Amino acid sequence: MVETAYNCRMIGNFIGVFFLLLVIVGMIAGTIFWIFMIVECATKEADTGNTKIVWIIILVFTHVIGALLYYFVRRPERLREWRLAQKRTSETPL
Repeated sequence: MVETAYNCRMIGNFIGVFFLLLVIVGMIAGTIFWIFMIVECATKEADTGNTKIVWIIILVFTHVIGALLYYFVRRPERLREWRLAQKRTSETPL
């Protein structure tokens, strides 16, 4: 009976340590993703208007949530705009 309680406690400790490590890895991955999105926004976002400044402020103050918003909302739109601009320049006769 004592061994069973000891084994259950060891399993519980293992699960606790596993989830703690999982949370730490998730936090590190989220921070790396956040920094990547800030750098991408600062280097690739157009300088026209206030979109770059607004997105950087959103990213800085909302951390991972802002990075996810930028990745799924603004980034595809910016890439689409870039592809259209590339297409227009390739179609322009010299």
